[in-house]
Amino acid sequence: MPESRPKSSSRSRAGATPVYSLYGEEGQAPALDGLHLESIAERSRLHNWEIQPHRHGALVQLLLIERGRVVVRMDEDERELRAPALVWVPALAV
Repeated sequence: MPESRPKSSSRSRAGATPVYSLYGEEGQAPALDGLHLESIAERSRLHNWEIQPHRHGALVQLLLIERGRVVVRMDEDERELRAPALVWVPALAV
């Protein structure tokens, strides 16, 4: 099991956090066909590798970490994970 170190933040970001169908796409996106697959690099490259806190209204994400380590911040929690790891992000989580 990957090592983790929980942290807490004193403020909630959910209230003013934008909600997207897909990150960075304004308005209603066409209905997803059950599964949307892309690498983090594909989407991040479009936004100069800067992904701001956001939420997805109806999209559940599975993020596969194949190598290295990553710091995951979700809602009020922060954890450091080492590969291999799978991160599940429920709809509306920041």
